Formats: sequence, C-alpha cells, structure tokens
Amino acid sequence: MPKSQDEIDAELNDDMAVFNRDPDTWPFREYWQTHDQRFVELIALIDHVAAGKTVVSSEIIVQCREAMLQINQITHVLTELSKGIGQTSLVSAMNIAYTYDVRAGEARAKLQTIEGWQPDARNSRSF
Repeated sequence: MPKSQDEIDAELNDDMAVFNRDPDTWPFREYWQTHDQRFVELIALIDHVAAGKTVVSSEIIVQCREAMLQINQITHVLTELSKGIGQTSLVSAMNIAYTYDVRAGEARAKLQTIEGWQPDARNSRSF
C-alpha cells in the first residue's frame, strides 16, 4: 500500500530532526535546502515538455538539456555530501540522495520521449 502524504511528511520531518541534531550534516542539509526547489522546478519543466504541454522547439530542447545537466549536478553533489555525513544521519541522507537519483533517472527516461531529442554524446550518463 502506498504511503500517504502525511506519512511521507512525517518521515521527512524525522530526517530533518536528525539533521538538526548532527552538526556533521550541515553541508548536506544546507545544499539540499538551497537546491530542493530548483530541482523540483527542473523536473517539472521536463515533465511538462514530455507530457506534450509545450511545443517542442530547439530552444525547449536546449532548456531541457540544461535542466538535465543541473539535475545531474544536484544529484551528484547530494550523493557525494551524503558520503561524508556522520553515522547518525547517514541513512537519512543516503535515502534523500537516492530519491533524487531515482527522480533524475525518471527525468532522463522522459527526455527520450520528446520528439527531436538527441542524447548528448559528451555526457552519456546524463542522457
């Protein structure tokens, strides 16, 4: 049975409580809080385009490519920061980093459905 939004929010609050107790988590928490909204906006852009709600043009393709690069950067930094976190909150940080990585993977898959999309050979992991 899928978790309710309240259960997800409660888990997130528990994670944040751990972050607040453990000074080792400051770099992760600070980066995560600073970039979370941007990550959500970038994912939303790709979702919007992949759902056919935007006329696909070369400009939109460029925006999606830039969005994916930023998504990959945020995901990479969160993963790297989570590796340096104290044992108390390591699991929470790794779970958050993993969630971002999964969402980035979903975005990459959606990009493949956009008409006119061509993978970027310079960074095959990204696309």
